[in-house]
Amino acid sequence: MLLIALLIIVGIILLLVEVIFVPGTTFVGVIGAIAVIFGIYLSYTELGTSAGHWVLAGSSVVGIILSIYAFQSKPWLKMSNQSSVEGRVNTRDAIGLMIGQEGLTTSALKPVGKALFGETEEEVSTRGLFLEAGTAIEIIEIYKNKIIVQPLKIKE
Repeated sequence: MLLIALLIIVGIILLLVEVIFVPGTTFVGVIGAIAVIFGIYLSYTELGTSAGHWVLAGSSVVGIILSIYAFQSKPWLKMSNQSSVEGRVNTRDAIGLMIGQEGLTTSALKPVGKALFGETEEEVSTRGLFLEAGTAIEIIEIYKNKIIVQPLKIKE
């Protein structure tokens, strides 16, 4: 009798742990389900059909009540990180760069690399071009976190 109760209680607890704390692992849930099923099976074989029905009904009611309580108390909130990052990615607005501004590559752009605009060295990108270090470039687009450049066209 004690073994039956222990199997069912441990099984229900393991099922709740699977659903609430470690979802997706299935190992804990499978062990819990096997324990509950084996406990109910033992109650039918050792205590009889009538007692087996009572154990099945009782374990179902206890499982449902514990599940409802567990979901209403939200225990995962106590273990989860509730903070969020409020910062922003560095934007190019405050740097003072503008479309058409000329610069010089300080590294090879394959297609991403570094370029110097006045005193400021920034990471830049081309539209698939490979440029050698020391190439004169100009800015053709500026996004929030990306500067697109092309080789400087020589004016005739």
